[in-house]
Amino acid sequence: MRSIHLGLYALFTSAVLMVSCAEDELIENNHHLTSSETINFDAIVEWPEDYMDSRSATSSLKRVESPKLRAEEGNETLPMGVYVQDGIYPTSMPNPESRGAVITQDQLASFNVWATLNKAENVGGGAIEYFSNVEYTKGNDDVFSSSGKVYYWPGEGPTIDFVAVGNAPESGFTANMANNEATSFTYTVDQDATKQNDIVLAKAPNIAGNNDESVPLDFKHILSAVNVKVGSQMTAGTINSITFKNIKSKGIYDVANGTWGSVDEPKDYTITFANGSSNYTTEGKAEGTLINGDNATLMMIPQTLANISDTEKVEIIVNFSYAASDQTKDLIASLDGQAWAMGKTTNYYINVSPDFTLSIEE
Repeated sequence: MRSIHLGLYALFTSAVLMVSCAEDELIENNHHLTSSETINFDAIVEWPEDYMDSRSATSSLKRVESPKLRAEEGNETLPMGVYVQDGIYPTSMPNPESRGAVITQDQLASFNVWATLNKAENVGGGAIEYFSNVEYTKGNDDVFSSSGKVYYWPGEGPTIDFVAVGNAPESGFTANMANNEATSFTYTVDQDATKQNDIVLAKAPNIAGNNDESVPLDFKHILSAVNVKVGSQMTAGTINSITFKNIKSKGIYDVANGTWGSVDEPKDYTITFANGSSNYTTEGKAEGTLINGDNATLMMIPQTLANISDTEKVEIIVNFSYAASDQTKDLIASLDGQAWAMGKTTNYYINVSPDFTLSIEE
């Protein structure tokens, strides 16, 4: 579906013309239009203000729970601290080529746009689909322009509503159209953490049709980030796997309200270790060291975690081999009732005592 360009003439005086005229013909008949009248965008991605300040970033961690990982058989336990930060925090400066990376201002190289044209009242009003799922890419001047077909401002009278999505995955993410506009998006989270994109979304409603400037877009992170880190007093041994069980994988994001609904379809998610290793040795690791890879932050549907039944529980399971005893145990903690909020980062620090306070090294 492509743009319907009505030029600078009084073409909006006929609703029939808007519906029946071929879009390509309308564009071709308006060679006098200039590049300044094409639809372009500026973009800003929200970013934690304290990210570059390690002291402030650490102090923004808020401890919300102190559960214990317990062995199914035996008395072994590992303390754990659950810390939440406002904002989606990159674990390092992201690799723009990694789809699993947390997206930043510099890494947003393109996004896709849905546009709905609201017709002027003098031609009957109503809305038509102006264009859908069109890719816009960043130029040398940091202005985003259409990658293919050029789309123009329709002129005075109508307005346009824009919805833009950045860093969307190649599959599992679809737009839902209603009344000729993208009103919501359905997303199913891939079980491979490196394919769990940090999706950002922006909307710019009611932009005048005779606008001749780039439209500013303020992108927000619409998922919830989850990391697992080494605590202060980590027991010597090897972590063989860390799995989050019965996490709901699918939801529908409502554009107008900025909320998720219809969250369902529980799945298990196993973290990817740093450097692609098959396990993780805890000895010699500094407090706060990331256990999952830099570009393998879990990016999940925002939700309040809840047990499905007595036998299907929402849990974190750490398979751990103790260096002192050569024993390997599944250590389990309930996540029932914890909230993974949109636009926030939840950090699980393994082997943190209940009275432990995060330190800040100078």
